[in-house]
Amino acid sequence: LRGPIVVGICKIGAILGTSVEGAKHIPTVSKAIKDALRSPHATCRHAAVIGLTYLVQAELEVVYKPLLPLIFAHVTARIKNSGTLAGRGPEQVPLEQLPLFEK
Repeated sequence: LRGPIVVGICKIGAILGTSVEGAKHIPTVSKAIKDALRSPHATCRHAAVIGLTYLVQAELEVVYKPLLPLIFAHVTARIKNSGTLAGRGPEQVPLEQLPLFEK
């Protein structure tokens, strides 16, 4: 799936919600996110994370809660692989220097 299609599927899922019409599309939305996260293309993986934010904002727990472990694994792997959270430019910040948790 292409990135914009994944975002579109998630937006439609968020709009339809868990109504009778929307409930039958929940497996499609979940599959689109899973497939996009497993894609070798960064744009598809990015679109999956963006699409998931629409589902979280719409409070569709039935869709996003089962996907949270997959999302966390994806984001954690990307952070570990990159070693930084900023871009690729000179302003990179090593992860150990980020104030992630206040002491």
